Parts: sequence; structure tokens; C-alpha cells
Amino acid sequence: MPIFLDRGAGALDTARKAYRTCRRDTRRGAQSPSSRILLRFPQAYSRGRALDRAGLTEASRGSRPISTLLALGYVLAGVIALAHAGDTLRAPDEFEYLSIGQNVALHAMFSMDGQNLTAWRSPGMPAIIAVLWRIWPSVYLIKALGVGCWMATAYITAKTAACLHSAAAGYVAATLYLLYIYQLYAATTLYPQTFAGLLVAASVAAVVLPITLTPRRQALLAAALTLQILLIPNCIVVAAAVYPYALLRGRLGMRSVVAAGAIIMLVILSWCYRNQQAIGGFTFTTSMGVTLYAGNRDPVPDPIEGSSAGISNVDEQANGLSEIENDKYFRRRSAEWMKAHPLKTIGISAEKFIHWFAYENKYETSVEVPAISLLSLSMAFIYYPVLVGASVVAIRSRRRNERDFAILSWIIYLLASLSYALFLTRIRYRLPFDTLLFCVAPGLLIDMARKYFPTYTPELA
Repeated sequence: MPIFLDRGAGALDTARKAYRTCRRDTRRGAQSPSSRILLRFPQAYSRGRALDRAGLTEASRGSRPISTLLALGYVLAGVIALAHAGDTLRAPDEFEYLSIGQNVALHAMFSMDGQNLTAWRSPGMPAIIAVLWRIWPSVYLIKALGVGCWMATAYITAKTAACLHSAAAGYVAATLYLLYIYQLYAATTLYPQTFAGLLVAASVAAVVLPITLTPRRQALLAAALTLQILLIPNCIVVAAAVYPYALLRGRLGMRSVVAAGAIIMLVILSWCYRNQQAIGGFTFTTSMGVTLYAGNRDPVPDPIEGSSAGISNVDEQANGLSEIENDKYFRRRSAEWMKAHPLKTIGISAEKFIHWFAYENKYETSVEVPAISLLSLSMAFIYYPVLVGASVVAIRSRRRNERDFAILSWIIYLLASLSYALFLTRIRYRLPFDTLLFCVAPGLLIDMARKYFPTYTPELA
């Protein structure tokens, strides 16, 4: 029996490479030693083809009960969370997103009160709400789609981990993501983080995994990266990291990267132009000024305690100003404070950067978070091992795709943390980027289990 039929990781790579060599030789009308051996064993040929297409092994077919249990667990958790959340809204942000989305659906106006145009929120989440509101005017439908995106993100995370390492890593990734309860909590709100997380994971996987980037897939990639920015402006760091990587690795040509970048910038500038015509300011959103001032002001805000972003709670002098004047006012106040207190600015930015890696928030506002202790435990006992595991994989992994995915994930993760450190850092802000770490960390756990407990480690791939 040839090595192609063994279960070891090296044998699996050999089978996959031999199948690709056999395909290349068949097209050229020649045969190499490895392709001749592979053709002599139909079972090995079939296995190599399956590996090349799916990144899984025959052994994974016997693990379908695990997939079934995980699927049932996700469905049960999603139904329970959706039933518990109901159609109530907890945070002021949710009411704002819903108001804008309703006015877009009913009056074709990007407005919170139905009379005055606004640029207070980025357009992605209100657009999604507007589409769903036209289908069925219910908060339940919006939250149900959020839970569906949470499940889809878990599926992409598991499939990516399986392709980068092994099927066993995929099951571990799905299990860890299920236990990371804060993601599920965010999915039952009207925050855009869950939708953005799905697009972030899919975008990075598309450029790292061995998938042919056809023109259609390139268009979908550009659309996903654009929608991320429309949902959360800080997600521009994903496009800033993904396209250079694709160019350096030869996944995309210079012409494709320039065209995609031009399309993304055109969409962003088009929305800024809309705001120029609507409220008199060429800006993407008018909430940046107040958020910047909330994180850089006197008294110095505590990043652990958080800080209120309401205009009336930050500075009463801004009352009576128009929306664009408010934005300019707070930006000017923030710039003046940072210029007058450079050391404080550096210190608080460092604290906000460190808080990016915190496991809990303490809210000044009256937001009631259900099962907050359970969420904190989930963050502490799931997040930090995943964080360490992703770091080790980025440094020590010998699998090229796995190492590239880990390094690219960390570049995006750190760029996002630095961009938020200028404003405010909250746990929910990093949730779209946490998904990337769950794709690579399980590989380290599987390698450690095989090294220290070889007898008890299931050989799924």
C-alpha cells in the first residue's frame, strides 16, 4: 500500500501534490514517477482528488455525527438566543440604526426623524434594515438574519481551519466559536459587527486559500470589501491588507488590484458627495467627531469604564449646532486637546490599545447585557487561548497557507486596534476581526494533542 493511503499529515500532502502532478502530466501527455504510481492505485487517486477539492480526508466521512451535533448545537443556541432577545432594543445605537432603516424603507430618506437628512451613521446597516423592513416590518427578522450570519461565519471559520490544517481543526474551530458567546450576543442586536465579521472572514479566506480568483470571484471580493466599509468604516484596514497580500503572492495582478481599489474608493467618495449635498459636509459620517472627542478629552476617559458618546453628555456647548457643525466642533476640540496634551494623548492611546485585548467592558450607560458574567467567562477562557494560539501559529507554523493566513490576520487585527485606539475601543468593535484568529488557533491545539496524546487524538485529517 503506497504512502498515499496513509493517514499522516505528510502523507495527505503527498497525496494531494501527487494528484495535482498527475493532472498536469495528463494535460501535457507525459507521466512522472509519482503520477504513474498514483494511477496504479485507483483508491489513492480518488483520495488525492478528494483532498485537492475539499481539503478533507476519507476519515472525515466517519465524523459526520460530529458535524450533525455541532449543527444542532448552533441551531439550538441561535433559537434560544433569539427567543431571549425578543424584539426589544437595548442600546441607543440600535434605535438609531432602526430609525434610519425605517425611514429609508418607508420614505426613501436617510433620516432619523423622517424630516431632516442625516449622515450620523454609515449607510451599510441601515440599508440592510431597510431591505428587510420592506419584506416584513419586524425586528425579529433583522435579528434572525443576524443569527443566520453568525452561523454562516462559524461555517466559514470551520471550513477555513479545515483547509488550512485538518478536519479536526475545523471541528475545534466550530466548537470554540460556539462557546465564544459574545459573538452570539452581538448577532441578536442591530449592531453591524456580525454582518461585517462574515465578510471579513470570507474576504481573507478567498485570497489565502488555494481558490482560483476568477473575474467573478474578484468582483465578489471587491463587493465584500466595499460592503464591510459601508457597515464599519474601520474595516478599510481589511482591504488595505488583503490586496497588497494578493499582489505580493501573485493571487491578483496589478491591474485587478488597481481596478478594485478604484471601485472601492469610488463608492466611498460617492457617499461622501451625497453627504455634501445632504448636510453640507464632505464626510463619510458625522459621528466621528464626537467619538474622537469622547476618547480624547478632559477629564481623561477611562478606557475600561468606557465613555458616553452622546453629544449632550460630552459638551453642552455643542447644543444648538447643526449636525455637520457638531462634527467639526468636536473634531476641532479633539485636535486642540491632543495638541495641548501630547503625553496624555500617547498614554491614553496606549491604554485604549491595551483595552482592545480586554475580556470585559464596564458600561457607564444603562445598557443591560444579559448573562454578563457568562459573557465575561467566555471571553476570558476562550479568547486568550485563541489569541495565544494564533500568535504561535503565525511564528512557528510550517504550512505556508496556514502561516500566511495567521500573519495576514494579525496584520489586520493590529491595524484595526490602532485605528480604534485613536477613537474608542470596545469589545464589540473587535468582534469582526476575532473571527480570523479562530481560523488558525485550532491548528496549534491539534498539533499539541497529537504530540502529547497521540493515542487519544482522533485522526480526522
